[in-house]
Amino acid sequence: MVEKEDLTYAYEFIKRICVDIGPGSPCSSQEHARAVAIKTEMDKVADETKAESFTCAPDAFLKWFPFASTLSVVAALFYYLGLLPNYPVVCTTIALGIAIFIVLILVMEFFLFREFIDGLYPRKPSENIVGILRPTSRRKPRRILIFGGHHDSALQFNYLRYFKHGYYVAEGILIFGVVIFTAGLLLRWLGLVFSLSWVWLVGIFPWYLWIFLPVCVFIGFTFTEREKNGGSVPGAIDNLSAVSILLMLGRILKRHPELQPDDTEIRLVTFGCEEAGTRGSRAYVRAHEAELRAADAVLVNIESIYDPEIEIFTGDRNGTLRNSPDVVRGLAQAARTVQAPSRISHFPFAGGGTDALPFREKGIRAACLFSMKIPSQMVQFYHQPSDTYDKVNRTALCNAAQIALEFIRTF
Repeated sequence: MVEKEDLTYAYEFIKRICVDIGPGSPCSSQEHARAVAIKTEMDKVADETKAESFTCAPDAFLKWFPFASTLSVVAALFYYLGLLPNYPVVCTTIALGIAIFIVLILVMEFFLFREFIDGLYPRKPSENIVGILRPTSRRKPRRILIFGGHHDSALQFNYLRYFKHGYYVAEGILIFGVVIFTAGLLLRWLGLVFSLSWVWLVGIFPWYLWIFLPVCVFIGFTFTEREKNGGSVPGAIDNLSAVSILLMLGRILKRHPELQPDDTEIRLVTFGCEEAGTRGSRAYVRAHEAELRAADAVLVNIESIYDPEIEIFTGDRNGTLRNSPDVVRGLAQAARTVQAPSRISHFPFAGGGTDALPFREKGIRAACLFSMKIPSQMVQFYHQPSDTYDKVNRTALCNAAQIALEFIRTF
């Protein structure tokens, strides 16, 4: 079903967005320009196209590292005030409270993708683009099948660009630093409250504060680039590759309407602000939860299609959330039917999350197609300016599209 002209269209679309618009970090004017361009293309293949606006606080996810780093310096100052004779318990309690708050930010924002500190940052506009394909029977559809992918691009991860595998070291230092900082303050607080004579702690902890903590603070402030003009990452693979596949699906279904089940409405949805902690897909689920539940909706999310071997994730949200087993099995069977190389994979710890996450959190059936080898291919271009249209692998796009079309046919 996927023809050479479809793949050429997909490649040229990605190239045009990268060249004419450029990077589009969450809530930037360039992200909006990408959404407008996608809607124009979606209008050509969908029965109805909508731009669904929402607001979010992208900086709560993208820029909590500098905020937490600043808090850690404040906590360190209170620790030293607690070494003085005046109010040691009060000052140490304040330091420990700040450290625990940093841990909560780490867990809620980074590991669980919650909108935990959004109220501390300004809200900005973004939008999801929705293309609706109704069945030819024109009967009211009983089911909804969604194919999704995000159209925003990431801010540059500096340690990936300049140190490649050293990125994992930087990430590990941050997580380890938060844990050790909190543990040290907790021990100091326990020692004061219960009059424990832990002289060794007072001797050891300053070494952390003077050597390790400054390293953590520096990494926190330099983890991502400063946002300017949509950033510097074109996002051809992450995730214009998925957007191009959605548009290809629209073209093919328009040519072959017989592929669409009579009782199923298909939605092609490109989400904004995925790189801000899946804020766009979360807004979509929040707005449509009732109708998605009523229609027993299914989401097939598509993310970063680069390698010809397509991975089908069994989970999401750093591996803490389970994808729908039946959807995973259906995608795996579709891959076998069209003879597309594929494998079922666990979601990697510290791998973040995809736009399937908000759906699964609400119990809506979903799974995700992904194809980028971690870390070998990831360190080459992921969240870096080298994520350019010349990286596009037409075979990978074709394999993902073929799996999606077979999944539609047997849905």
